[in-house]
Amino acid sequence: VAALEAAALAVPGVSFATVDESTVAPEEGGYVSVYVGDPDARANSALTANVETEIDLVRAAGVEVRVSASEREEFAMAATLYVRTGSDLVSIQAAAVAAIGAYSDSLPPNKTFYLSAAAAAAHGVSADVLGCEVTSPTADQVPTLSYNALRVPSTSLTLTITEV
Repeated sequence: VAALEAAALAVPGVSFATVDESTVAPEEGGYVSVYVGDPDARANSALTANVETEIDLVRAAGVEVRVSASEREEFAMAATLYVRTGSDLVSIQAAAVAAIGAYSDSLPPNKTFYLSAAAAAAHGVSADVLGCEVTSPTADQVPTLSYNALRVPSTSLTLTITEV
């Protein structure tokens, strides 16, 4: 698994690679799936072809490996930031949006978006942030398809700031 992932990530333009062994069922002619994506969590046929070439150098003999392009799966998120009264609200909001975006953008295909991690990212932007509560969605997000990479676009992120 590590060799397949490393080979995929060695291809210029690949930012994400996820190896999925759940499709390995020898009695059904199983295979190993590798999902790859660029910095925007997408890929094209040229990128996947380059990854296939690289993976052929490291895959085990007789093991079929299928490379597929990842796709963005976007969702909306809302959160409330609790900050000290008198804080620089504009800077804190911008930093929190960037931090949540960075967490979202770091997720490779087929990985769960943990609300607690997003809240922690926003909470960590300033000592003036006393807490962060994600209000929507109400549960961790799991990609609907194994090749999807979850993203929260900044246009779909609502941050309410409450001074305390």
